[in-house]
Amino acid sequence: MRKIKFGKRGAFEMSITTIVILVIAMTMLVLGLVFVRQIFGTATKSVDVIDDQTQNELMNLFGESGSDIIVKLGSQQTAKVKQGTENFGFMFGVSPDDPSTVNSCTYTITKGSGNCKNPDPMKWFISAPTNIKFNKITAGVGYALIKLTIPDSQAPCQQLFNIEVKCGSWSARDFFNIDVTKKGFI
Repeated sequence: MRKIKFGKRGAFEMSITTIVILVIAMTMLVLGLVFVRQIFGTATKSVDVIDDQTQNELMNLFGESGSDIIVKLGSQQTAKVKQGTENFGFMFGVSPDDPSTVNSCTYTITKGSGNCKNPDPMKWFISAPTNIKFNKITAGVGYALIKLTIPDSQAPCQQLFNIEVKCGSWSARDFFNIDVTKKGFI
């Protein structure tokens, strides 16, 4: 009589199935990571560009509000930014009384009231926020892109910043708020 051996062939088939499942899972994981990286890479690059649509919206706001400076952060002029956010950016525009002086305009950002202490909120700015020329000037309006990086170590807090624009003897002031929120899982 012949002995029948059970289990060896089943064990071999199970190990091949396990390997195939692991290879498929790793492939899906890598493809998912590449996809997510591509989405976030495109999103951060889009902040770097001052596009025509945003410029047109700022131009319309100058006509509606009658203000000399428009900060593109909504009616509260507040941005909610999570801890550890890199290259967060927003725009503001200036329209001096004499549009021919816009080429000589510079702006300075200073810290106002708030409870953000350590590290110093002025270190959030990617470039030094003093006597900066505008990124783009079109039809007598200057446009600037302000970029911030909020460190992981920054505790949740709220900070007000003042913007002062000088164009020769003309000057104007405005403000914006940064509300640092807790970093989530996503």
